Amino acid sequence: MVENRWIKIALSYLIIIAVIGTYMRLNFVVPLGTFNYEYILHSHSHVAILGWVYSALYTGFLYSYTDSNAFKEKKYIYLFWLTQFTIIGMLATFAIQGYAVFSIAFSSLHIIFSYIFIFFFTRDSRKNLKNRFIHSSSLPYIYASLTFLFISSIGPWSLGILANQKMIGSVLYRDAIYFYLHFQYNGWFTFAVLGLMLWLLEIKHIEINKRLFKIAFWLMFIPGFTSYLLSVSYDTIPEYLTYIAFISGIIQLIGGAIYFIEILASINAITVGNNKTARILFYLFLTSLISKFILQAASGLNKSNHIIFINRDIVIGYIHLVMLGLITSGLFYLFISQGFLKINSLLNRAGFILFILGFAITELFLFSQFLIGIIDFSVIPYRLILFIFSLLILIGLLFVWFGQIYGKDFKEV
Repeated sequence: MVENRWIKIALSYLIIIAVIGTYMRLNFVVPLGTFNYEYILHSHSHVAILGWVYSALYTGFLYSYTDSNAFKEKKYIYLFWLTQFTIIGMLATFAIQGYAVFSIAFSSLHIIFSYIFIFFFTRDSRKNLKNRFIHSSSLPYIYASLTFLFISSIGPWSLGILANQKMIGSVLYRDAIYFYLHFQYNGWFTFAVLGLMLWLLEIKHIEINKRLFKIAFWLMFIPGFTSYLLSVSYDTIPEYLTYIAFISGIIQLIGGAIYFIEILASINAITVGNNKTARILFYLFLTSLISKFILQAASGLNKSNHIIFINRDIVIGYIHLVMLGLITSGLFYLFISQGFLKINSLLNRAGFILFILGFAITELFLFSQFLIGIIDFSVIPYRLILFIFSLLILIGLLFVWFGQIYGKDFKEV
């Protein structure tokens, strides 16, 4: 099926970014000096956001909310492959030249293609009558995610203007980057996966409290705009805005907690028939979900905000919590539940377990930076440990990839 192939393409990007991420970790252990680190970082982040997550959600949205003919429609097929062209272009050009003419051109094209997708998908999903009745709880999350995707593009367009004004490296330039990341990670990514999880409840005809999920939606959606202020250093904004930021984080935490509790109440019904590895992925999704909202709210405290902004590892830990813990584990579970990813062989299960283990250990060490002053990190091979467990994530993903193709050749467990 077309959707199976597209999901495997998306998974390929996940392996590519794991290779790049492992290389960057190794560079801190044994300085390699082969590539420009900042350029490689740009390539890593763009392929993660626009390659793996965007491609996976593109496929997931079409499968979930349009009719079965959507994958045969030329507009979606051409749009998918044009988007892949821009992703490959960004992978190469960002690694070679960083932010420059060609890399900016490819990323700009991707944004334009995302606008076209938003238009086509919104129109076609609303034509599908069953969505109005069966998916009335999940669709608001899906449309909200697309709203945030559109708004996030203001950030990259602003960067071009600021660069033209010779403001690269300024506070405004940095805030434009954080604007994009906030509405991608905390908006587009988060609401998309929360919506797809609700879709899974709906198609399984699991009884849910629609009213509470609606309340949770509004508590997360409205403050989703003002919670951008949590991504801005409190040294650069008026004091009253710091209060708005903190309140926004608390309100979103309440909404996230309601969603978490309601999903938790249906956990037995939603995971029925799954093996243990699939259940662990679902538990990882839930744990990452509530952890994300707790950390986001905590960042509204003035002292926490300062610690986060001066410690790059904590920022990376949060980004990976959302990217790998919330989004990737959530998408893995969704695709497994629909039969797009296999998990019934030893190779597949080993791959997912290594991914989970590597993620958990690296997160533990990244967030241990909060304990500076309590733990003497000079006696711990910190960078080496991060590299080893990043390598574990890569090996796990490679197992998963090969397991999808050759899984039947391995012993079933």
